[in-house]
Parts: sequence; C-alpha cells; structure tokens
Amino acid sequence: MSYIDRRRQEEKDRRRNEIVTAAEEMYLELGWDAVTMDGIARRARLSRALVYVYFKDKHDLHFAIVLRALDILRGRFETAIGQACTGLEKIEAIGRAYLAFAQEYPHYFAACARLEAQAPHPSSSPPTPAAPSPGSQPPVHRLQDAFAPHTPIQVSSSRLQTQAAAVVQTPENTGVDPRQISMFEASRPIHEIVVAVLGDGQRDGTIRQDIGDLVVTSHVLWGFTHGTIQIAITKAAQLAEAGISAARLIEHAVALTLKMLTNTQTSRPVDLSFAESGHETFTDP
Repeated sequence: MSYIDRRRQEEKDRRRNEIVTAAEEMYLELGWDAVTMDGIARRARLSRALVYVYFKDKHDLHFAIVLRALDILRGRFETAIGQACTGLEKIEAIGRAYLAFAQEYPHYFAACARLEAQAPHPSSSPPTPAAPSPGSQPPVHRLQDAFAPHTPIQVSSSRLQTQAAAVVQTPENTGVDPRQISMFEASRPIHEIVVAVLGDGQRDGTIRQDIGDLVVTSHVLWGFTHGTIQIAITKAAQLAEAGISAARLIEHAVALTLKMLTNTQTSRPVDLSFAESGHETFTDP
C-alpha cells in the first residue's frame, strides 16, 4: 500500500470511529431507541450523506458498537486469566471480569443483549433465498425451531475455526447477515480463551474431566453468566420481592458454576453457603 493509500485508509478509519463514537455517546445519553442517523451526523459534525457512506442504517451502527464491546471484553478476559493460577481460578476470574464489564460498561452489555435478542435483520435475508446446500442450517426464529430435528454441523472441540468456516461458507444460502459473521469472528477469540482455560483446568486437575465438549461448555457458561447478569439488572424488583438481592443472585451463580466444574477428587468441593455469607462484589442496580 502506497503512502497516499495508507493516509486515505487512516482517514476513513478515523471518520468511521468518530461516527461510532457519536452513536455511542447518544446511546449513553438518550437510549438506543432515541438515536437517529440525523442526530449521529450532527454529533459527529458530518453530513448525513457521509454517515450513510460508512453505515447503511442504525442497525449497522449497533453492530459496530457491539464489536467495540467484544474487543474490550476480550482484553478483560486476557488480563483476568493472567492474574490467576489454576484453570478453575481462571474460570472464576473470567466470570468476575464479565461481571465487572457489565457494571463498568452497562451500555455495551445492553447493546450485546439487545442484539442477541433480535431476530435476523430483515435486510439480511434475500427476497427469494436460494435452496439450502447440504448440511446448511436456516436461521432460527423460534425456540421450537432450535430444537427441531436437523442435520448437525460438525464442530471441532479443539478449535472454533471449523464453526466459523461453516458460517462463512454459506451466508447466501442461510440468510446470515454479513454483520453477524463479523460479530461471530469477534466473539470467537473470547470463546477460545474459555475453551483453553477449561483445558488448562482439566490438565492441572482442578476441573472435572466429564464436562463434555469444551466448545459446548464454553457456550453454556456464557449463556448462564450472561443470562444471570441480565436477570440481576432487569429483574431486580422481582428478585427483591423474593428476598433476593441482585448481588446475592450473582454470587450464588458464581459458586454454583464453580461447584459444577470442580474436580472434587483433587480440589475441595465448593461450599454454596459461601454465596450466602455476604461476599458480594456485584452492586445492586
């Protein structure tokens, strides 16, 4: 790349980041529903037409904010495991890093949760989709669709690259939004960290051997942790009526996760009463 081309690319990247930052600032101040492309253009001091050159719609900007969030979360996980020793301790450190991330960056956590709760964006599906290729999967829109009989896609338990390739190879057949592919690529290193740590724990004897496929376990841990944090944030009133603080819910979830993973033949069993002892690091909303 020539010097001129490099400068042009740097200018494009700078403008793109300015637009994302403007959208993020509006999101923090007004909430996502009140964010508009016109408002973003004014905040970034750019023309509305130029904003559309970089982002085709508000949904596109939502993806960009989530990609920022995932990059920060990955860094938090890497820092967390660097301060722990055993595999089990690293898993706890990762979980607590996720909790801290959700509290320090509530808008990032909310952006991720909002995106995950949405069905595939209408613009991602072609008007007349092509016939699916053998082994490909249609988008899941309903819970019952997720559990319907289907041909499984083989995924290596040692690497997530195979899983990513299965998505990348068939976007035109599955109706997968290219932005969702970008998000998958951004989240993959996060799961790779967790998979590696689970393997470390099995090798050092702190994590049980019978937890199954580590890729699947990584996703289960993510779902459990993410869902628990979301409930703690959005259902605080209902929890309070049941006499449960959000912090107590979080600590119980951490202890329960460790209890499920701990290799009791080499490590002391996790005492769930510890979660009831007031050791609370999560601040109630």
